[in-house]
Amino acid sequence: MAQGRKFLSGLSVENFVISQGDFIHDQLIGLDETCKQNDNAFSELPVLAALRDKQRKSKGSLPGKATAAGRVPKQSLRICDKEKKNETKGKVISATTTKLVNRIWGEFYSNYLPEKLEGGRGFKVNEDEETGNEDEEIGKEDEEVENMEEDSEVEKEKTLLLEKIKKPYSVVKPTKFCSSNKEITWDGQPGDKTCAGETLYKRAIVRGDAVAVGSSVLVEMNDSDDVSPIYFVEYMFENSDGRKMVHGRLMLRGLQTVLGTSANEREVFLTNDCLVFDLGDVKQTVVMDIRLTPWGYQHRKTNANNDKIDRARAEERRRRRLPLEYYCRSLYWPERGAFFCLSTNTMGLGSGVCQSCKMKETQKEKEIFKVNKSKTTFSLKGAEYSVKDFVYLRPHYFAADGKAMDTSKSRKNARLKPFVVCHLLEIELSKSYKLADPESTKVKVRRFFRPDDISPEKAHLSDVREVYYSTQIVIVPLMAIEGKCEVRKKLDLPAYNAPVEFQHIFFCQIQYDPDKRAIKKLPARLKLSSSENRDVVETNGYRRGERDKSPLATLDVFAGCGGLSEGLQRAGVSLTKWAIENEEHAGEAFHLNHSDSLTFINDCNVILRAIMSACGDEDDCVSTSKAAELAEKLDKKDIHNLPRP
Repeated sequence: MAQGRKFLSGLSVENFVISQGDFIHDQLIGLDETCKQNDNAFSELPVLAALRDKQRKSKGSLPGKATAAGRVPKQSLRICDKEKKNETKGKVISATTTKLVNRIWGEFYSNYLPEKLEGGRGFKVNEDEETGNEDEEIGKEDEEVENMEEDSEVEKEKTLLLEKIKKPYSVVKPTKFCSSNKEITWDGQPGDKTCAGETLYKRAIVRGDAVAVGSSVLVEMNDSDDVSPIYFVEYMFENSDGRKMVHGRLMLRGLQTVLGTSANEREVFLTNDCLVFDLGDVKQTVVMDIRLTPWGYQHRKTNANNDKIDRARAEERRRRRLPLEYYCRSLYWPERGAFFCLSTNTMGLGSGVCQSCKMKETQKEKEIFKVNKSKTTFSLKGAEYSVKDFVYLRPHYFAADGKAMDTSKSRKNARLKPFVVCHLLEIELSKSYKLADPESTKVKVRRFFRPDDISPEKAHLSDVREVYYSTQIVIVPLMAIEGKCEVRKKLDLPAYNAPVEFQHIFFCQIQYDPDKRAIKKLPARLKLSSSENRDVVETNGYRRGERDKSPLATLDVFAGCGGLSEGLQRAGVSLTKWAIENEEHAGEAFHLNHSDSLTFINDCNVILRAIMSACGDEDDCVSTSKAAELAEKLDKKDIHNLPRP
């Protein structure tokens, strides 16, 4: 709901959402230091007066809600009828989930919280709230119970394996395995040479086992009690001393990743950690299959069926006491916090070039500090900087008066402050540009002040993106720079609700004199421009080259009044197309804030059950009979409007 009112301190309250009655009223007053003066003005707002009215008994509308003439049509607001609403509110419904999630939670509880289980049968719903398809599930549950002992043995093996892995993510030095030269021979003709002139080979025989480029091997470690690491063979070569060598990439077991015990014991993950070791250090070869799994909802059932067949095959091999077969379908990159698809076209080529090492060398070159001859640009920490760029500086390089200070006497963590926005004016070198190093190099910058550098009142009343121009010029160490940003005039800012992400962009329309502690309007002749190569923002709010980017379409569960959806939309991350909220007043507030979204005022477990049923995934759904019953009672229009992949 929208209200607009000016208060004594100049604070303007606009476009706020009222929720939880007087609680928000108290929070709004608490934001302003002149709350006592503004209290009467706040109290006069009709919406707040309505919230404090304890005699109000109307339950069909929000207090202070917009009039019918000014309201957004309710065509996308789906409220269940009174009978259904009472049914869902009368009893708490257990969570609707999938069999996979249910199995993962069951394993977690059995391993870490066995006292939470009922009868030791794993994670399940209450006995009086069985799943919608009871008859079909009973037989499957019985089969699971019969295999409980075998599953527990597997879990014990996982636990023992986890205890053996003392350092799960480190490249270890292999031990010298006792082998004679006769036991290790090249198989096949020599190939090309590496950049160092070493001869490449595609295949070798190690104590009777064939080791080939693109295969995987176990490497003997110094500590025989630890689990032997698995390496993927990128290429093999013979060095100048006649030693037969392998360049391999480390492959981690699932237990060694963030997946922990929830990972499949047969799945391994390729990493970017490389090691060159002697062929004699190879303990044995392992069977490892590189799999390219298609991603997307349309492939989910096919992938699930393939996984089921694969698990059955693996179980059969276990019963026959055959060696464990591994498979790999992802690159584990913890520095980026994610798993990536395998780039099979650059793996195991045997060309003497490792893509992982090449990538690291490129990154290392970028991080080398360089200054051009004209002393107008430099590279630092992989980023390129130019004179006239706007940069972030660490705040502890500035004293309380805003001037540069002696950092040797400063306390870095004395107070948590944001980065200081500065304009890069000049690069000062103590040596020749060819011999320059970042430690001795300094930069001359113009400081831009933030509102909170002036006073708490100014910070409270100002936009978080606003900075103040000043004539203060300071010289600071180059290592104080933490990144790049932009400062523009307010009219040049992108649209605040543009569906793309605009980070590190500030605006300036005021000039500040730190000596006189005075502010005045920024002169019109003053230009705020960074380097000529900065991105151009078009009038509609899109960056050049970003027009084709589209945000994710999302479903907001436990939507409330829509704060999370609003934040994600403003950040350009996603646009909420559907929302589920069980409380009618909160759901109506969400609808007022996001009129383009379809809002379901119902229990989320009912809607999620209906979604899976509409998508044909009823067999994979684990829900209570109550949720299934209520999902079937939904209107046809609701079912038609349910989100689908």
